[in-house]
Parts: sequence; structure tokens; C-alpha cells
Amino acid sequence: LMNEEQHFAAAQNLAHTLLAKTDMTDAERLAWAYETITAHQLEPHTLSELQSGFDTFLKLYQQNSKAAQAMFATTQKSKANPEVSQPNSPPKEAARFAAWTMLVHSILNLDLTKTRE
Repeated sequence: LMNEEQHFAAAQNLAHTLLAKTDMTDAERLAWAYETITAHQLEPHTLSELQSGFDTFLKLYQQNSKAAQAMFATTQKSKANPEVSQPNSPPKEAARFAAWTMLVHSILNLDLTKTRE
């Protein structure tokens, strides 16, 4: 599923939804995304792992804005967030959107998500 274009577009759309929730903290966004995707409560240790993953993704895309732009260039069809997915979007916004996309994509690819145990 990691290489499926539609699966990745779904991750972008959920990332867009998360970023639109301006009244939430990042921890609340993580919990909401995890619970929405897996239908399980987020345990503290899982929150810590997800936060670490998000921080890693964010740092990666902040340091390499071309990688964030390249991600959106290959998935322009999804139109998940037109302002951010355009090549001339501010690097900070693109990095944040890319990080959330990859985090959501990771949650979508958990065994827990795929098997619905």
C-alpha cells in the first residue's frame, strides 16, 4: 500500500484536514489521526513514537524543501491542499504539510490499520 497513488492521496487529504484544525495542538492532531485511522485509543508510548516520527519528518523537510516540493509534484492530481502543493508555496508550509502527510501515510500502513484487529 505504501506505493499506491490513491493511498498517498488519502494521506495528503487527511493531512490537509489535520492542518485545518487550527484549534488543536500537534499532540491532539496526532491522537485524532491515530484514533480516526486505527479506531484505537492512543497510548502514551505510541504518542511519543508518533511525535518522534513527526519531528523527524518535519526536520527532514525543513532541511530539504526540494524534497517536500518533489513529493507534491508527483501527486498533484490529488489536489489535497492546492496552496501548499504548488511549487512556489512557502517552504515552512510545504515542510509541515509534507511531514503530516508522511506521518498519516505511516499510520495508514501500520499492520494494526491494515488488519483491523
